[in-house]
Amino acid sequence: MLQQYWSAALVQHEHLVEQVSPVRNAEGGVSWAITARDLKKNTSLTTICDAVFICNGHYSVPKLPKLPGIERYSGRQIHSHDYREPSSFRGASVLVLGGGASGLDIAIELATEAKEVILSHRLPKPVSSELPSNMRQAAVATAATEDGFILSDGSSVKADIILYCTGYEYTFPFLDPECGVRVEGNQVKPLYKHMINCDFPSMAFLGIPVQICPFPMFDFQGVEARHFHNMSVLQWEYTRNMAALAGIHATNPVVEALFTAVREVRNKTLMTYKKNRYRITGSDSFERVL
Repeated sequence: MLQQYWSAALVQHEHLVEQVSPVRNAEGGVSWAITARDLKKNTSLTTICDAVFICNGHYSVPKLPKLPGIERYSGRQIHSHDYREPSSFRGASVLVLGGGASGLDIAIELATEAKEVILSHRLPKPVSSELPSNMRQAAVATAATEDGFILSDGSSVKADIILYCTGYEYTFPFLDPECGVRVEGNQVKPLYKHMINCDFPSMAFLGIPVQICPFPMFDFQGVEARHFHNMSVLQWEYTRNMAALAGIHATNPVVEALFTAVREVRNKTLMTYKKNRYRITGSDSFERVL
């Protein structure tokens, strides 16, 4: 979609953005001073731009809960960001903290190698899907002991390893404070429609929302406070609204239908849903082929 507006020759790889600062011009408008370091030459250069898109993502800085007593816990601690495969958990008792998509998928994988998997979460209802025989659900961990965890229902469990599936932090270390962007209670402020800097409309953020069908939404963006960016079912009205504002076609209805269907299947058949295969048959229809 964007290829008609830019040339690949203009893209500079292996450059690290060090600072983004607003610069006011003589007419009272705002430009952007972008300082980037050439990683090969180890030199920095500042370029003045009319607008800036912040596209650094938000899946790189793990969010870790502050569990009382965690400093006394003698077991291994790891975040889903660093998880790769289950063999290193063989024979261990593992507490997976978090019941989102990552927590559910990783817990299922761990059950193939671990002695026991405890899925510790605060979901309003237990996961209804069939689970492996060595996997069980428990209340969310609220404190740590030397060899385990105390749960919100007052019970306790022992675990050799805790695997945090607790999400990520929004972080923008390269933004000058004068940009006016701040993160409060996991909410990026001040953004219009999760995207435009209200103080400087020529600065836009891509990829802020979570629990979405990501790439269709990011395409549109290209053209309780901690859950503020958690869209879920709200994403479809959001993308239709963004399409109307941009004067482009909205996502085909089949994307919403397929996303919703797969989510429902996952909730019922967590152990096998990834084996399913689908074929899109029209702008508003699909069929399961496997």
